[in-house]
Amino acid sequence: MRKIINLTACNSGTYGSGCKNNCSDKCAQSTIICDRTNGYCIGGCKPGYRAPLCTQECFRGRYGPGCSQFCNASCSGQGDPCDHVDGRCTEGCDPGYQGDKCEQECSRGIYGPGCSQSCNARCAGQGDPCHHIGGTCTQGCDPGYQGGHCEQECSNGTYGPGCSQFCNARCAGQGDPCDHVDGRCTQGCDPGYQGDKCEQECPRGRYGPGCSQSCNARCAGQGDPCHHVDGTCTRGCDPGYEGSHCEQACNSGTYGFGCNNKCSDKCAQSTNICDRTNGYCNGGCKPGYRAPLCLQKCSNGTYGPGCSQFCNASCAGQGDPCDHVDGRCTQGCDPGYQGEKCEQECPRGRYGPGCSQSCNVSCAGQGDPCHHVDGTCTQGCDPGYQGSHCEQGEKTKVYIVHRVKTYSFLSVAAWTSKGMGDLGSLLQLVKGSLLQLLSESDKAVVAIIPYYQMN
Repeated sequence: MRKIINLTACNSGTYGSGCKNNCSDKCAQSTIICDRTNGYCIGGCKPGYRAPLCTQECFRGRYGPGCSQFCNASCSGQGDPCDHVDGRCTEGCDPGYQGDKCEQECSRGIYGPGCSQSCNARCAGQGDPCHHIGGTCTQGCDPGYQGGHCEQECSNGTYGPGCSQFCNARCAGQGDPCDHVDGRCTQGCDPGYQGDKCEQECPRGRYGPGCSQSCNARCAGQGDPCHHVDGTCTRGCDPGYEGSHCEQACNSGTYGFGCNNKCSDKCAQSTNICDRTNGYCNGGCKPGYRAPLCLQKCSNGTYGPGCSQFCNASCAGQGDPCDHVDGRCTQGCDPGYQGEKCEQECPRGRYGPGCSQSCNVSCAGQGDPCHHVDGTCTQGCDPGYQGSHCEQGEKTKVYIVHRVKTYSFLSVAAWTSKGMGDLGSLLQLVKGSLLQLLSESDKAVVAIIPYYQMN
């Protein structure tokens, strides 16, 4: 006997085996919060939390929606220098910077840690006479030179006024990778960057040295689907693919996001079982299951390959009266039918539920003397009987043949085509007729002499 298992989807906000796990409260959406199978937040995470489960804070040095923003390089401290949600510098700012995110240089005339020191009064120039970090005189030298007296060319990766700026860390090469005057990267850029100063990441869809390579078309998501440096797909893969670059198709028997879903074991094919993208069974379903996923049994009275066959109308019961695979009637047959699929009428001489009843012996005719469903005699009744089932005997006429003194001799004409086996009912019929003629004081002996007609 097959065991029928009802599968019910998890309620919104739960997932996993038995729907026992709750979606993270850091999922961005308030409805259909996470995937009911693996708990992945469908709409991404609230700012400051990492996909796909949104249970972990951003990695150190990152914050905001999708952990896509970096803590300001001017935040002080070790570890996580800024808040993982809004990027505020939690341990203060590096010397020369101020503001919640340390995004502002010290105001004119001051410099150093906490912008607490005043520029030396001997710095030349107007406006900002000294550098906001170290207090060096910023207007005393032409761009590209350094020293209290501006006697040295900028070196060691610095450039610009007062040699206060650093070559972009993305400039390629060794030594002094950028021009000491304007900071242009003289040896090109590291992979993933472009521009005179290598300050720009590769445009969306491009990565690598010179931004010369394209993201794999199987990378999921809009905008920047892959990392600008190495091309790894940052938002996962389209359904049906896996790998850091989404270069691998799902193995046979798996499909969907991350190839985490298994093809139904009711798919008809044993190889190339289902579509790697949506799980649709490539060769249809095994008998008794519905396309395209082959997860649901045939219903509404259908069965077999493609649920294309209908249960026999003679199957008993309500709902789905036959087996979804082979069409066997699971609740028995309607009266008058038999066989696994109730495709056979009762054998001759039998009728009713389970073909358990016999036609009345008084039914006339050969072959099938009564209807296989209700037992009505289809060819009439034997002589002497009437009724739909020939269950009623006809009245027998009784004639007084001779009377001698106190004795009466009667001749009764009655017949049966069933032979001696039906004499009991015939005898009762004769007795009933005699009672209409005799008084209470009369005595009668009834004898039946069988008569056989010779053919």
